[in-house]
Amino acid sequence: MATDMENSKISVSHRIINIQDGKGPFSPEIIEETLKNFSVVSFDVFDTLLFRNLADPKDVFKIIEEKYNIDNFYAKRIAAEALSREKSKIQYDSYETSIDQIYSMIYDDHNKKDFGVDMEVSEEEDLLFPHPFGMLVYKIAKKLGLKTIAISDMYLSSEQIKKILIKNGLYLDHVFSSSDWRKEDIGKYNGKSFVKVCRELNVFPEEIIHFGDNIQSDFINANEKGVASIHLPSAMEELMQDDRINPTVKSALKNMDTLESSLLLGNLSRRLKEGYFGVGYNVARAFGYIQGGLTAAAFLSFMEEEALANGKKALFCLTRDGFTIKQAAEIFGTSIDFRVIWSSRRMCLVPLLAKNAFWVLPSLFPYRSGVLRLSEELKRLHLALPEDVEDFESDNYHDFLKYLESMGSKWREIIGSEANSYRDYLRSEMDQYEDEDIALVDVGWGLTSHKAIDQLLGSCLSGFYLGTHDKAYNNDRIKNLFFSYGEPKKICTALMSAVEILELIFSDASPSAVRVSRSKFGFEPEFEKRDSSDLSRDIFVREVRAGMLDFLKDIAPYRSILKADALKDAAEAVCIALIENPTAQEYSFLGNIPHVREVGKSQFYPISYWWNPQSNTDQEEIEKSLEVEGSKNP
Repeated sequence: MATDMENSKISVSHRIINIQDGKGPFSPEIIEETLKNFSVVSFDVFDTLLFRNLADPKDVFKIIEEKYNIDNFYAKRIAAEALSREKSKIQYDSYETSIDQIYSMIYDDHNKKDFGVDMEVSEEEDLLFPHPFGMLVYKIAKKLGLKTIAISDMYLSSEQIKKILIKNGLYLDHVFSSSDWRKEDIGKYNGKSFVKVCRELNVFPEEIIHFGDNIQSDFINANEKGVASIHLPSAMEELMQDDRINPTVKSALKNMDTLESSLLLGNLSRRLKEGYFGVGYNVARAFGYIQGGLTAAAFLSFMEEEALANGKKALFCLTRDGFTIKQAAEIFGTSIDFRVIWSSRRMCLVPLLAKNAFWVLPSLFPYRSGVLRLSEELKRLHLALPEDVEDFESDNYHDFLKYLESMGSKWREIIGSEANSYRDYLRSEMDQYEDEDIALVDVGWGLTSHKAIDQLLGSCLSGFYLGTHDKAYNNDRIKNLFFSYGEPKKICTALMSAVEILELIFSDASPSAVRVSRSKFGFEPEFEKRDSSDLSRDIFVREVRAGMLDFLKDIAPYRSILKADALKDAAEAVCIALIENPTAQEYSFLGNIPHVREVGKSQFYPISYWWNPQSNTDQEEIEKSLEVEGSKNP
């Protein structure tokens, strides 16, 4: 047995491995070659074998406070631990404590204390995941037939920690906790744990190699006691050091210090550690997970809160974005019925020409330089020029619009039964409800589709949107997540300067509906044929959506305790951070995604055509650049 452990300090500098670059593990081959020199492989537990999907471990107390509706629990739990450590210092000359002693500071009743302990341990179990590198080393150690142990400075007992490890597939030979040794003032924090473990296992220090994330306790103190040590940064440290992930986004979330931002950072660090974003870093997937996931969660929580407060029974999502919104709602889980109705700006606006509602003309026939020919413009909108109508052409945009308006009743001939068919289709979908019971849902900006539906139905429907600019259609039943009719101006200006980025979040890789027609089966949509530009965009859209939906899956278990306002603030912060301060990789990748603003067939441009992070574009310039009211993907 090893003797005089306190003085057994051998020179180990030649075999101390310190990983400080934040990039993580060595190859399995190198790990195996290294472990062969030892008989015992030792691990720190938290942030080495296991890690939480929270930015701050103490945020588990916020989850308990919200989940169990315990008033001021977060502050009480932190104060109880501090008081318990002071009590231990007086009793045992040690600041170490146990979870039982902590809860005895909160509850006098024995049953309540036990419930509190079980409650916290249960929540910890739900928040903990196997650390990929720790698991890899553990498996290699088992393969080599080495003894595996865990040493933790923790208020949980060794038995409690062991159960959590087993739940995560880690069956270690021994688990040691400073909580069990608090009366003796033994822990990694003073190096005495390594001495105690050597005596317990009857081994010399040089037979042990230890892995841990705390530079002092796991690395320096182990080294001083003659134990070879490998320092690994925590998952959160790696996240904050990783220059592929936008530092402005990370800083914004870190500074918010809310449960919602903590969950995003925690899950982001876990996904990064698990290799979710790939070796080469998948920018589209990361954008979908961070900006997309948080925006979707905020939008869904906002809609549910508003819908419940105002007695809404069904929310009708306008296609194509509606497909993504409904799928997100199903994964996130809401108590509101989300439905999808066929819609596009072309489908909504064209029928109004038959009613001589000429406010739709600038949207359907947007400005472009050069000669405009009526037959070509109608063809773009899937309409045909009647034989008795002049094929008017002009290189003056305003003259062209004046001619379109002068056609008057000819529009009813051109539109045919399309207006009545779409109106009847909408009524067939909505007539089981009163107008007050429903709301339309879409991304937003100009709300030309909402205005058109209101006029077709003779209604004043509610609506939920990400935002509306200052020239948007307005009624007092429309609610917006980020900004309403240009206010707050600062938020509106920032987000509207790259609306294509926000639209990308809810984009769908499906054809746009042109119109609906009656058939013996009811109403059937007619779809626009997708061209090469559409198809080339699909791969980006699918990656973004996959990331967004995975984020919703990750935080869905906490949905009931997440606050809509806090989610909105976090989503707003990460979107603005990306739009105003993208990394070079983000701007290069996202900026090259093709996008089209106009209704019908028209030229695609890369998103960077409009997105210029270096400009100080004001709201007036943004409105001018949009060219048409409510410009967005059809």
